[in-house]
Amino acid sequence: MSWLLNDVQEALKIYDKLTVNREKGTVSGGFDIINPYTNEVLDTFTLLITFPKEYPNQCLPIVKEVSHKIPRTPDRHVYSDGRLCITTPIKEFLICKAGITLIQFLEDILRPFLATQMAISIGWLNSFPQGEYSHGFEGIYQSYSEFFNLKDVDKIVVGLQMALNRNQRNKHCFCGSGKKLKKCHINQISTLHGMSKSQIESDLKHFILKANIDKPEIQKILKAEI
Repeated sequence: MSWLLNDVQEALKIYDKLTVNREKGTVSGGFDIINPYTNEVLDTFTLLITFPKEYPNQCLPIVKEVSHKIPRTPDRHVYSDGRLCITTPIKEFLICKAGITLIQFLEDILRPFLATQMAISIGWLNSFPQGEYSHGFEGIYQSYSEFFNLKDVDKIVVGLQMALNRNQRNKHCFCGSGKKLKKCHINQISTLHGMSKSQIESDLKHFILKANIDKPEIQKILKAEI
């Protein structure tokens, strides 16, 4: 895990209010939101950052806001235990697939998220100007809809099912184009082959539970694989 320690130490050279607990493998402390024009500290959030074993290739660090400055409500994208819901699983995977370091995460993803939270609390903003996904299943649906460029829930489900299997290239594409997969959505399916199987299965279950997919042919496929 020396690479993780090096990753953390490089970040802490810049974010000196954060400290590492080597025994627990966590980072905690203050995270400043600074006015870039005056260098004034506008607000400070107290954070606890943990690193899943899949970081950085599959997922981002898990961040809890422990200073209770952000309301624990879905519209603020914070769970009841203080965990920040920064993005959806598929978007998280795509970010990590492209490569991520702790410095990049803190600067490019966490800082804008917390700065917006501060601005909403003050009343400067009433939404996330950088864009946001809905909370829960709706956000998962939105992100997969963008990824596949499809709105049909049933087709997205079959696409996720195909991603759980190999040797699908010569089968008809799930999108309904009439083309074989290798001539259509093969890039998206190939990308998902690098994603955790358990995460895809979890997302499929969300579709079943929340989207009320009750077509017999869809249920038959899903029950056979999950």
